[in-house]
Amino acid sequence: MIRFRVLQIVLVAVGCTCWAGAAQVQGLVGVRPLAGYACMWVMGGKAPAYVYARPSERSATVGVGGEMVIATSPLHLVGGFGEILRRDGRHGGIAARALRPYESTSGSGVSCTPSVLSDGGLAFTRSIDWDGKPSVVVSYP
Repeated sequence: MIRFRVLQIVLVAVGCTCWAGAAQVQGLVGVRPLAGYACMWVMGGKAPAYVYARPSERSATVGVGGEMVIATSPLHLVGGFGEILRRDGRHGGIAARALRPYESTSGSGVSCTPSVLSDGGLAFTRSIDWDGKPSVVVSYP
């Protein structure tokens, strides 16, 4: 049982590492900012922040909001839901109470820009200034 648990942890760690580097391995880069949209934090609290196909709890659940989402800017509200974009460009809705404007939590001048990738997908392009050396990180919503 202990060996199985250790193996699970190792596989999850390897999987996360591979996923985190996927944008670099595939050679994907942000080619342009996505006008009319902004990065927003998702604060789900005790329950997950579900993403719906339409801005209504009656529509199909299509996922769970991650740490951040790409939302309309200014935020378009419909019946208590904020309008968001998923990676494939389809619209979705997430409870507006779970959304917070993006701001750097590290105080190091990290910015976030929703971007169109070289493969046509959507991602966050985060600019990070490490000791005067700018770096760009691409991550998926």
